[in-house]
Amino acid sequence: YMISNDQSHLYVSFDTDDKGIIRNIMMSGARISVDTNGKKKGTAYLKYPLLERSGGQQRPERNSDERPERGRDTQRAGVMSFGERMPTKGIFVSGDVKLGFDTREDNTEFKAVMIGDSLGVLYCMIGIPIYKVHPEGLNGLEELAVGIEVESASMPVQMGAGGMPSGGQRGGGRSGGGGMNQGSHQMPQQAEPVKIWM
Repeated sequence: YMISNDQSHLYVSFDTDDKGIIRNIMMSGARISVDTNGKKKGTAYLKYPLLERSGGQQRPERNSDERPERGRDTQRAGVMSFGERMPTKGIFVSGDVKLGFDTREDNTEFKAVMIGDSLGVLYCMIGIPIYKVHPEGLNGLEELAVGIEVESASMPVQMGAGGMPSGGQRGGGRSGGGGMNQGSHQMPQQAEPVKIWM
């Protein structure tokens, strides 16, 4: 994982190849918490991708001429078909203020990108406007603490052969579950919740 900033945004980037953690992120989202008092309590947070309960996970964008695989579209959406789809919705919460955003909209100030490579590694980058974190901008971030939290998803997701390959943890995240044998309709092993503060 990595934290950086420019004059306008605070950026948090991380990656993982743990299938259980990827499943949890796609089903429950990753929560990026910020605390400008350095107390690691998460006075504000951004959650991405945003789970839409009415229809399960947010259905990622698909080209109009792309035909879903019969009987497997929801399974593929559960783990994300890398290179074809990317979640676009998230929410930022600070006190009583809740700001939903969609990265497809030109006027959004929040940035969120989630992609994967052919090796099954999930990459995520979050950009939060600095003035949303602290009204004094960069001057208010001297005692900044940032947390990355991934809850354990309770909704089962099936994966077919050729799904996310198993392997060790990449980046700064923590491995929560082990690999498993490849095969038809296999599920990634349940991963423990992840919580990291920096």
